[in-house]
Amino acid sequence: MTAAAHGSLIVFERIAREAAGSMGCSLFTVTAFDAAAMQVQRLYSTNPSAYPDGGRKPKRDTEFGRHVLAGRKPLVCEGDDAIAAIFDDHETIFSLGLHASINAPVVSGDNCIGVLNFLMTSASVSNEQLNAACAFASDESVVAALRDTGVR
Repeated sequence: MTAAAHGSLIVFERIAREAAGSMGCSLFTVTAFDAAAMQVQRLYSTNPSAYPDGGRKPKRDTEFGRHVLAGRKPLVCEGDDAIAAIFDDHETIFSLGLHASINAPVVSGDNCIGVLNFLMTSASVSNEQLNAACAFASDESVVAALRDTGVR
């Protein structure tokens, strides 16, 4: 593991701990955004058996891609219908007992470089949870960690 990768891992682990405590986040993943391929690649997961590092998901012509990646706005999904409408892997999400998500873009300059994905067991998201997710995504150490991954 390179020094940059190790530093990124430390940052992602810290956010995972803080999000579990402050937001009640049960699953946290970090994905880097490859704009040319319009794909995200998983760099970190608190549940690597369900969501292993390295997994890629195409996001071209999807609501997620338009809203989060191109629009650089957080996406909140509350309840199973909202999760199923956005995520192809919704059955895996439901099997983990998760029913709400916040996907917060990590932005550097004018570009989305990645996404912090917070999933909760509750079916709703509070303003406090949304604000916390956005604060984590704009944390300078998170932006630097995603820039250091080399995924583009």
